[in-house]
Amino acid sequence: MKKIVRLNENDLNRLVKKIIKEGSGVKVIHDDLGRAIIGNGTRDDVSKFLSNMPKDRDMITIYDCEYADFSEVNLCEFENLKMLNIKDTPNNFEEKTPSECWEKDDYSSLVSKTDIYDFRKPRISKQINYESLLNMLKSHGETTIKWDEDKQMFMVPIGEYDYYFK
Repeated sequence: MKKIVRLNENDLNRLVKKIIKEGSGVKVIHDDLGRAIIGNGTRDDVSKFLSNMPKDRDMITIYDCEYADFSEVNLCEFENLKMLNIKDTPNNFEEKTPSECWEKDDYSSLVSKTDIYDFRKPRISKQINYESLLNMLKSHGETTIKWDEDKQMFMVPIGEYDYYFK
C-alpha cells in the first residue's frame, strides 16, 4: 500500500536542510587571519568550539548550527574580537553577553536571518583606576581627557578604543 505525504514549502525546505546538514557534517575553521568559523554543528559542537577558542580571534562566524549557547563564554574577554556573525542559528548571545562591549549592527536586518555584532565600538573599562590610567597615558603619549555627558563618565581615546572611567 502506498502512502502519500503532503509537504508544504516550509516542510520541504526544512527536510532538505536537514539532509544536507547530516550529509555534510560539521565544519570548523581557524585560519591565520584570526577568523574562527563553525558551520553545520550540533549544540555540543558549538559548545566545544566556543570553549576551546583561542582568545586572539578577531572574527567569529557561526552558521547553520543547531544552537549556540554563550552561557559558558564571555566574548568581551576576547581583546582582538571585532565582529561576530550568527546566521541561521538560534542562540542566547544577547542575553548572556554584557552589552557594553558589543553593538548590533543596523545592517543585520538586511542580511536574511543573520545577526551581526560589532565589537569595535568603545569598550567600557569598569575597573580602571587613576594609576592604570596614568600608565596608559605614559605609554601612548599625549591624549585628551573628555567628559561624556551621556554616560556621565570621563573618556580617554587611546588607540582604536575609548576608555571610560569615573
